[in-house]
Amino acid sequence: MSKLFRLLKNSKGPVLLGITIVLATIFVILFSSRLLYIRTVDLLTVNLRERIQAISTTAAATLSYQDIEALHKEEDWLKPEWAYVVNKLHRIKYTNKDIVFMYIFRKNAQDPTKMEFVADADSIDPYANSGSDISKYVDVNRDGKVEPEGPDKLQWPGQPYPEAADIPETFIAYERPITSKDIYSDEYGSVITGYSPIKNDNGETVAVLAVDMKADDFLKITTQTLQPFVIFIVFLTLTISILTIILMFSWRRYAHFLEESNKEKSEFISFASHQIRTPLTSIRGFSSNLLEGDYGSLPPQVREIILKILVRSQEVVSLIGQYLDKSKMELGQLDYDFKPFDITSLTQQIVNEFTPAAQQQGIELRFDQSKTPDCVVKGDQGKIKELLSNLLDNSIKYTPSGYVEVTIEKKDQKALVYIKDTGVGMSTDTIKGLFQKFGRGKDAAKTNILGTGLGLYLAQIFAVAHKGKVIAQSEGEGKGSTFITELPLA
Repeated sequence: MSKLFRLLKNSKGPVLLGITIVLATIFVILFSSRLLYIRTVDLLTVNLRERIQAISTTAAATLSYQDIEALHKEEDWLKPEWAYVVNKLHRIKYTNKDIVFMYIFRKNAQDPTKMEFVADADSIDPYANSGSDISKYVDVNRDGKVEPEGPDKLQWPGQPYPEAADIPETFIAYERPITSKDIYSDEYGSVITGYSPIKNDNGETVAVLAVDMKADDFLKITTQTLQPFVIFIVFLTLTISILTIILMFSWRRYAHFLEESNKEKSEFISFASHQIRTPLTSIRGFSSNLLEGDYGSLPPQVREIILKILVRSQEVVSLIGQYLDKSKMELGQLDYDFKPFDITSLTQQIVNEFTPAAQQQGIELRFDQSKTPDCVVKGDQGKIKELLSNLLDNSIKYTPSGYVEVTIEKKDQKALVYIKDTGVGMSTDTIKGLFQKFGRGKDAAKTNILGTGLGLYLAQIFAVAHKGKVIAQSEGEGKGSTFITELPLA
């Protein structure tokens, strides 16, 4: 709670947190969008490759290898085999509007590292685009304009295919059907190509059929598919940003509210310290003087009443102190003043203060300072006094009869303060939760109604702050308890 309050109190905290949330959200959204786009493109590319592969493989199976082997040199375009091959390619190409080019190539007989064209789907007249008769012109790639030296260049048998040297798939296709790995762009546009071998009766590849499918529409479809998602992402980012800004302002207002509450709490702490503790201290002082006979002897009944007043006022002071320490700790206002002091003398002082409570309880409170070594520790004497007071108060309250014994010893550069009682004892499960905030045994209220569950919690907090600890021991319920406080010697 105290850490949260300090964060809220710092006006920079919400702003920096808000900016961090917005930036992190934008990063995650952009990263996720990028992954989604790549995944979508990959899936659509796979589908496109499967489609072009199916087209090229099916078309290759319909071609006659005898017709292809009859076409080797330029004048062979006049042979009837040329018309058979070209017309078949033409029909296949123009039944699918996405096919841009469909052509056949093979290895050069003199140099197998080079390729040459056999035929293509639009070259029924290889010279149609080079003449002056525009009525014969062929728009090969169907882009609305004829470019004889560009994408609309026509082929004849034996024409060199030098670009094949830079396309590994053209050679792999002699062994098996294959497609280009990715969509690629050249001077003819964005395409993906499928290759299928054309085999003779002996299973030997005599040529390869290539089918170029237009991918511009594919990329457009991909963009259109992702466009609504991108719009949603932008909307989501803006929404998160707006909500974060609102959260930042709300957080700052809440921080201001907590700061005002903190002031009020501090004022209450000051009021409790000075306006409640002061009269209680006076009551305790007068009660103690009365019991000591400073104002004459008292009848037994009056003495018993004054003893109860002294004990109850001590309990109220202890309760107030516990709540004040808890509040200061949560607000980060609990300070320590470390100085050397004799813990033996401090323990004697604490025992003297709790002697009336022990007498009123009807139990014996033992501590022999003369048999105790001087132990000097370095710490906050007020906090250590409260630590030991909480432990001693706890032992007295939960000891219906018998005694509470306090002893001190030095061991391994530590001062060990033992508070042993013959009280109600504790189970193992009770000990496990004993030092938690508001932790009390299951039957604690039956023995001590005023207990808050803060005394032992604060005792452990104070001990740890002094690089020590409090250990609780008991042989079981009804067998008493021992609390050991370990503090390093100065």
